[in-house]
Amino acid sequence: INSIPILGNISAGLPIFAETQFSNTISDIPALKSKDGRFALKVKGDSMINAGILHNDIVIIDRNKQINDGQIVAILIDDDVTLKRFFLCKHHVKLVSENETYKDIIIPFNQYKINSLGLFIALIRTQY
Repeated sequence: INSIPILGNISAGLPIFAETQFSNTISDIPALKSKDGRFALKVKGDSMINAGILHNDIVIIDRNKQINDGQIVAILIDDDVTLKRFFLCKHHVKLVSENETYKDIIIPFNQYKINSLGLFIALIRTQY
């Protein structure tokens, strides 16, 4: 069976504590063949609504894809995780929401540990 694990929640708003918790799998979706480095996260919040990513949607993340400026990524800031558009600047990372009610998040390199969890590659709309 072709499946991708759902490993927890990701904030589409202010970053939330990153807690890995296997909750289920997504199975038998031909376009989303399971590959090493792919996992799913359930979205909490509304900061990415203008990109079509809604509260309770499930996003598929691929940690093996290269990340370029302007792409949507799952990013770990110290122990918090969020889903945003990513821009690499000289002295900081800028994370941009897709909802005008949220301000950009500026993360200075010298103040925080920043790690990409991976590139957003697909969305599954949920009914719950």
